[in-house]
Amino acid sequence: MKRFTLIALAAMLIVTMAAGAALADSYNVTANFGIRVTEQGTSERVGAITLQGATAADLFEAGPPEQAIVGELLGGATISRTFAASYDYGGTLIEEWTPTAGDRYGDATLAADYYVVAIAGQDFFSIQINVDSVADETVVLGHDDASALCFNIAGTQYTASDPNRQLVLVSYADNLFNTYSGDIYVATVKARSIAFDLCGKALPYDIITVSGLGQGEDCGIGFGEECIFRFTDNASGALNGPYRFVIGKTTGAKAGVGFEAIYIEKLEAGSWVNINGLGVAATVTNRRNRLGEADLTMDPAETSEITVTSTLTGPGSYRIVAAYEYDTCVPITPGVWTIDIFANLIPCGSSFSAIDWDAMEFFDPAGTPMAAVFPYAAATAGGAWFNGLVFTNPLSTPVTIDVQIVEADGDMYIGQVTVPGNEMVVGTVADVVNPVLAPSHTDAEFGDESYAIYAGSESGAFYGFLFIGNGTMAQGYLPILTSGGHMLP
Repeated sequence: MKRFTLIALAAMLIVTMAAGAALADSYNVTANFGIRVTEQGTSERVGAITLQGATAADLFEAGPPEQAIVGELLGGATISRTFAASYDYGGTLIEEWTPTAGDRYGDATLAADYYVVAIAGQDFFSIQINVDSVADETVVLGHDDASALCFNIAGTQYTASDPNRQLVLVSYADNLFNTYSGDIYVATVKARSIAFDLCGKALPYDIITVSGLGQGEDCGIGFGEECIFRFTDNASGALNGPYRFVIGKTTGAKAGVGFEAIYIEKLEAGSWVNINGLGVAATVTNRRNRLGEADLTMDPAETSEITVTSTLTGPGSYRIVAAYEYDTCVPITPGVWTIDIFANLIPCGSSFSAIDWDAMEFFDPAGTPMAAVFPYAAATAGGAWFNGLVFTNPLSTPVTIDVQIVEADGDMYIGQVTVPGNEMVVGTVADVVNPVLAPSHTDAEFGDESYAIYAGSESGAFYGFLFIGNGTMAQGYLPILTSGGHMLP
């Protein structure tokens, strides 16, 4: 008896499910997966999508309940651009707005036939049906900038090197148990072509004073302007059009240093040319601090992440020059200023990125070795030429500088000078450093050959200048500086 009851119940369920399936509608999905997106791109625009009833009887329904269609991103991809837009059937735009994760309805115009919502960071987009359709009417999205579907495929399975993982996938479902068939692909992955480089052979650096380690009376604002990275793409048609750059980071950002402005330059005929015009910065559209708070009026030293827009002018090499500001009253900590870089065509596409990019190095001169090299000074024996030397101490505490002098024939001299706080010493090389012959060396006379000067300090930062003259003409130059230790022979 029990067995009979179970069999009967199973039969009833099968009949019920079959009846339910018969009531479900079917829809065809057509997508443009010929659109090519950049491998590991952080904000890539995928192809337009069209949904249509499989037969004249398969219609979109306003309910109740209202039909809600979800497109689920597969393979680890997420939405990279937040938008909401309402449309009439066929894709005629009625209204667009910016939704939030907690309010996906926003200002939806109920007179529109349907609306589309996507939230950055989520792995799905949604379509809400507001008005019943008639035969052959279509739901279209991604066909215009208002509903541009932008995917973050960085760190996902999608790759240009494996034919089985070159197509970006989306699946479809709704709350009425309808069926969806057709294209599940929305884009084809292409190889990355944009290369990142340092601006020079080494990181640029800046100095924070010893008073910046506390709330001393001498702490305050410092300024600088440096190239922080270069990028190149020689692909035909690439890097052309309005671009958005998000530079910096919020979580984990370096305290006390931030962006004032961003300048974008392009290499033209061997020279770097500002693409916005001489001295014109890229347009700032957002500033965020280390807490993620946004405010366009934020002080530069607090702007740990800056968003700018500018129109790139086609393939080639570009560099990003940052005008930055640091506040030693925070206090700023010594070390590398590490940033994230995200760039994409507006609203999305042709994107590229770099995570934890070493942009600048700050160091505390009271605790970091510093060195300077003057690679050439003239021979002074006989009195035809003289070499003048200046050391300047930017700190409020004394700095002791050790010097090694190496003549062209290999003879070596050593010397030392202490520069009082916020002062300078100036004179001939012999007067400033009092050179004496190094142990195990012999020489007839100091300065009988041209020589190089290697200066280093363990006690703080210093600046220098060497000038060479003979009474009727003179020239001078700044030394080669490093924060990484002594540059000795």
